[in-house]
Amino acid sequence: MDVPVNVVYHPVKELGDDRHGLKDDEMDTGFYQGDELDLQELIREQVMLNIEMKPLCDENCRGICSQCGTDLNTGTCSCETKKIDSRLEVLKKLLEK
Repeated sequence: MDVPVNVVYHPVKELGDDRHGLKDDEMDTGFYQGDELDLQELIREQVMLNIEMKPLCDENCRGICSQCGTDLNTGTCSCETKKIDSRLEVLKKLLEK
């Protein structure tokens, strides 16, 4: 994974006692205590943010059926792919008209 990371670290004492949420301009700010930086959390966060949510073998991959497990690149299945929320089933009748 080749991901640019731009974080500026400040001593934790600069954080102060007043706890507040991060503002947009503080998203690339980290804090350290002592003489060492622990980059483990930063690396974990960056990997999680940049990993593909649905990795595919290639861009044209049709995937695998989530119901029966059939490889949709090599075959088809008869599973119903559209699941309609039972609370919205009544609205389906409007589309039929």
